[in-house]
Amino acid sequence: MLRPNPLKRNILHVCYVTHEYPPLQHVGIGIFVQTLARALVATGHKVTVVGLVSPKDVGERDDKGVRVIGIAASQLPGIGIELNARKLRKLVEQIHQAFPIDILEANELGLAAFPRSFPIKKVIRFHGGHHFFSTMLGEKTKPLRAWLENWSFRHADAFCAVSQFTADKTRQLMNIADAISITVIPNPVDVNLFSSQTNVKSISGRIVFVGTLTQKKGVYELIDAIPLILKAVPHVHLQMIGRDTLDPKTGKSVMGLLTTRLSAEAQSHIEFLGVQPHDQIPRLLTAAEVVVYPSHMETQGIAIIEGMSVGKAVVASRLVPGPEIIEDGVSGLLCDPRKPSEIASALILLLQDQALRTRLGKAARERAVSHFSLTPIMERNLIFYRELVELSSRGK
Repeated sequence: MLRPNPLKRNILHVCYVTHEYPPLQHVGIGIFVQTLARALVATGHKVTVVGLVSPKDVGERDDKGVRVIGIAASQLPGIGIELNARKLRKLVEQIHQAFPIDILEANELGLAAFPRSFPIKKVIRFHGGHHFFSTMLGEKTKPLRAWLENWSFRHADAFCAVSQFTADKTRQLMNIADAISITVIPNPVDVNLFSSQTNVKSISGRIVFVGTLTQKKGVYELIDAIPLILKAVPHVHLQMIGRDTLDPKTGKSVMGLLTTRLSAEAQSHIEFLGVQPHDQIPRLLTAAEVVVYPSHMETQGIAIIEGMSVGKAVVASRLVPGPEIIEDGVSGLLCDPRKPSEIASALILLLQDQALRTRLGKAARERAVSHFSLTPIMERNLIFYRELVELSSRGK
């Protein structure tokens, strides 16, 4: 029988549920889990990551002490969801029996597989769920995903969010009572890994974007800004780093659609690099004069903080939660990502003013170190986890 762990030791065992752990995907949740998991293991704690993956990725591996287990996701129509839930529950039960789990953490949808009575403290961390992004982007929720997300929230023992805006908006959308606490802990960045590379020189006119090629990342407006920038900075060169996706309206490659928006001359100033190894991103950022993240919506945006940490002048969205991350005119520039002209104006200003780039880049690095460094953020997570486990040990 699966029993709760009363925590009779100093070592915590945290189990994260995600299918996005690198190198399977280079997206926010996966990078967050890997960064925090490695740090927890390095300080003596135990971390297991479980996820439903494609057949080619099934298996177990070690990632710098983090135990990563992928099990095959069923694609059977109708019963696939229940089969996958059973697989996850069985796997977590087996892990718990071998070494009791203190915390089981997932994203907004991730606890749907685990009943409320499952005797491990269960945490939902708000990275931006289906209700959140559907609402913020003006789209309709999909009935099945909406139901599963509601079901997942009913099973959680505690909530955590990566920004205050995400906490407040999710509370509203998911009808979380005011009496229920939502702990806000920003995503961490390894500021030692993400620092300026001394053997790499910045390239004049180089702009770097890092993110998935989707509409919500503002890629269409960014591309539309290029012809405007070319008029002022003829040698501008944009590198776009991130995986391609299919446009939901046309079913076509977003990268292909972006290319068709430009003349042949403008196309020669853009380079699509696709997905790059995470530990290579600091080198690519260092080569930039300016980095840009014109997202229409983020929960926080790890990529933005990584750009700041490398000490680059950053152009980001003034839409929430951008102002939680960047002080406009102090540690970066904020713009309306829905207006190519504003994106272009901010980038032109920085490309033409070295002194301003230097000042903003220095302040960006300082803010990244003071607000988003890995070690203090990890310690805040440990306090959050321990307080939750202590409540469990007292029978609350």
